[in-house]
Amino acid sequence: MIKKHWIAMVFVILSSMLGILFIWKASLLKVESHISECRATAEFNKNGYRAPLIVNFRVDKDKGVIFYEGPVFLDNKLVGILNRQIDFTVKRMPGATREHGTVNYQSYNVTVFPKDNLSENIAEKILHEFFIVNNNSIYFNVFNMKDGAIFISNNIPIFYCRHVKKN
Repeated sequence: MIKKHWIAMVFVILSSMLGILFIWKASLLKVESHISECRATAEFNKNGYRAPLIVNFRVDKDKGVIFYEGPVFLDNKLVGILNRQIDFTVKRMPGATREHGTVNYQSYNVTVFPKDNLSENIAEKILHEFFIVNNNSIYFNVFNMKDGAIFISNNIPIFYCRHVKKN
């Protein structure tokens, strides 16, 4: 009889320890449906143009905002400034996990701020349509890490976005 109680007590203790371990491990791996807020510097080089941009990125469940700004050069000569915000929807693709996955962003509102003086013709030569025009989508492979996330498009790393620490 005592042996049965002892076995039951060991079972309860081990079950409790496994439950606590599972909850602790889940809290370490907790990543929202996508990265919540981050900042990056990204440089786009295309068609002779160079655009070193500062990117602020925020996602809340199924919606997000990207704000980007910076100069645009052609042969090291300033040709304009980009200063825009993109509101977009977020859709995670099948098979995506919390740590890694393919995400589709669909722009629904691209705002051009007064500081932006780059012609749309030049912007179209440098950036993907998602960053310029409403109702365009882009797919990113996102690898979440401890301090940020790597965004990859068409097997090319686009930028590393460092998490913004909340106070």
